[in-house]
Amino acid sequence: NMHSHDTYEIYAFLGGKVDYLVEGKRYRLRKGDIMLMRKGEMHINNILSDVTYKRIAVNFEITNLLNETDNIGLLDMFNARPLGEYNHYKAKDFPDNHWMSYLNAICGTESKNEKLCYLLPLLNDLDKCYMHIKNSPADGENNLVVEICKYINADLSQDLSLEKIAETFYISKTHLNRLFKTSVGTTVGKYIKLKRLFFAKELIQKGERPMDIYAKCGFNDYTTFYRSFKKYFLVSPKETSV
Repeated sequence: NMHSHDTYEIYAFLGGKVDYLVEGKRYRLRKGDIMLMRKGEMHINNILSDVTYKRIAVNFEITNLLNETDNIGLLDMFNARPLGEYNHYKAKDFPDNHWMSYLNAICGTESKNEKLCYLLPLLNDLDKCYMHIKNSPADGENNLVVEICKYINADLSQDLSLEKIAETFYISKTHLNRLFKTSVGTTVGKYIKLKRLFFAKELIQKGERPMDIYAKCGFNDYTTFYRSFKKYFLVSPKETSV
């Protein structure tokens, strides 16, 4: 299912046949390719054949462990880019295959310090690739759904009904739903709801009161917001702020 995380993710594709969808963009992966997802970035991998599917995925949150002046730039490949842009790093960008040994080492230890020791050089290698490609045309499919996703994320408090979006982009609601399901992997409504929930969680973690932010996150009343938040995150908005 289409999903997102409240951590960073490094995904390495090792075998099979897969299309990876990120925020309305489609990437056809080859063995050795890497995908990067930042917090709240919606994605889904569509397995296209019965060939054995293999991958390694590492989710992490290390912002508080990085020296803000020396190492915080290592997260630019996640944070300093638009949603759905520069997610894809091709195998040819990593000819020495160091990334595989780093990922295997991270997955093979329970020590947080050891994980960090392998994660930092991996992030450094990925950062070099990011710096190389960020001025090039973004990989992936640039289509109508990408523009719709940008429109939704620009203001999550606005009227984002199916009717409003269809009218804005001069397409029918039926066509909009079909495009979105194919390119994003879920319905328009679910995508918007998850985006609003992650935005709310981010604001709460920054110190804002749940009662003060539900409207700016696009919810009509606090009860609906509370129930949706607790159902998805399994904790109440108040417990998130603790």
